Amino acid sequence: MHDINLVLGISNTFCGLLIGLLAIPLIKEKVKMNNWYGVRFAKSYESEENWRKINRKGGIYMLAWSIPIFLLGLSCFVQPKLKGALLWVNLSAPFLILGAVVQSYAYARKL
Repeated sequence: MHDINLVLGISNTFCGLLIGLLAIPLIKEKVKMNNWYGVRFAKSYESEENWRKINRKGGIYMLAWSIPIFLLGLSCFVQPKLKGALLWVNLSAPFLILGAVVQSYAYARKL
């Protein structure tokens, strides 16, 4: 296995797993309003109900976007040496979580 595949495989798999695990308490509504952990938009702090709804939906989006990051990480272990477009896709995989941010923000604006 090539070094770049190993590094990107480990980092993307770890990022996907970590993001997915961080999403679970949000989905289960276990996170109380705070300044450190959760989906923290101004709209989230307007009420306990907004906090709960936005964090639950944000957690769902986080979990959904963590899956392709995790799978891209796993794919690095079976691919030949990453180069070209495939290399750039794997280098940018952790930025897929921005999809969850955009979706969460759009949801918060609707409340």
